[in-house]
Amino acid sequence: MEEVKSKNLLLKEIKTFKELEKEIIDNNKCCACGACVAYCTSQGFDVIKMDGNKPIYITDANIDNCKEC
Repeated sequence: MEEVKSKNLLLKEIKTFKELEKEIIDNNKCCACGACVAYCTSQGFDVIKMDGNKPIYITDANIDNCKEC
């Protein structure tokens, strides 16, 4: 029972790149460390890349493909 509660809590915390854009990038809080891109790539999602000092979607199609990090 406790494991199910923990899993549900975790699922509520899952963010997408859209949320990262809204909360961090659009508010000038991004430090261009590349951690989001590294994580995305390491999980095999390959949805975003660094473009100078800012992470962006690799293609426009990836906007819809980005479901969870």
